[in-house]
Amino acid sequence: MAQSGSTGPVIQTVVPSPESKHVYCEWPLALNTAEASDIFRLATAKGVRHITGLQARANPAINYVKDLLSEDYLGKVLSINVSYSMPGFPTKGSTIDQAHAYLLDKKNGADQLTITTGHLLDGLTYLMGSPFTKIAASLETQYKEISVMETGEVIQANAPDYVAINGMLKSGALLSGQIRNSKIAGLSIEIIGTKGEISMKSKDGLMFQWDAFNLQAVLGENQAFQSLIVPSHYYINPQEVNPISYNIAQLYTQFANDLRKNTYTTPDFQTGCRLHYLLDQIIKSAETGTVQYLTVEE
Repeated sequence: MAQSGSTGPVIQTVVPSPESKHVYCEWPLALNTAEASDIFRLATAKGVRHITGLQARANPAINYVKDLLSEDYLGKVLSINVSYSMPGFPTKGSTIDQAHAYLLDKKNGADQLTITTGHLLDGLTYLMGSPFTKIAASLETQYKEISVMETGEVIQANAPDYVAINGMLKSGALLSGQIRNSKIAGLSIEIIGTKGEISMKSKDGLMFQWDAFNLQAVLGENQAFQSLIVPSHYYINPQEVNPISYNIAQLYTQFANDLRKNTYTTPDFQTGCRLHYLLDQIIKSAETGTVQYLTVEE
């Protein structure tokens, strides 16, 4: 189990036995940090390679922007502002299909915070190359009574469907975000630096980890935004793929390359532990009304 205040355990990798199988686990990895740490510890003890399905890290648009930032394109990044509407989330209104009713109970660990916000925050910290050092959050359940479409049963929801976050990254950049349900899809990310601004807006009306994004940038004062085109070398697989599955295919391909080359470029169970730790701190902040300070591993 991870110690309090850490971002997850660090365990030495051992050589897998010949009969061991590598493990891919979709996100969320577990219900909380403690469970995720146990899973990571077991996989490490078995010596298997492991991967967590945080496919935003395989998104060509996100990797392109990440490289621009690392090349000082915007200078020092001052703030990141996110407005995220999720009409595709099953609890967008007062009804839900039976297959997704489990999303209404927060004890199941699959909701607007863990899924929608989890993918978003992992992708943004990856893009920035910097973890959170402090965070404050508000979690609300706006749709409390949900009717199951097939049966008419009314379920009392307690899982959050509205998330508001304010935080600071280790780099000093400030992040402000609102994740909510809506009738209209909307995802807008503004990255503001000392030299200019990059705008990332939803292209496909999909979740953050899937969307191809329309990218624009402006440098200097009183200039017009110009489109940014993601270079072709950021695409591992052919682009003629369903956009929902495209970045998953990219992640699989990266993992296959890692196995062949013995490299470590894909998000693993330790990545999942660190994200679960961040989400646990968000929950704690919302429950206590206090700012949470995170210990960052060097």
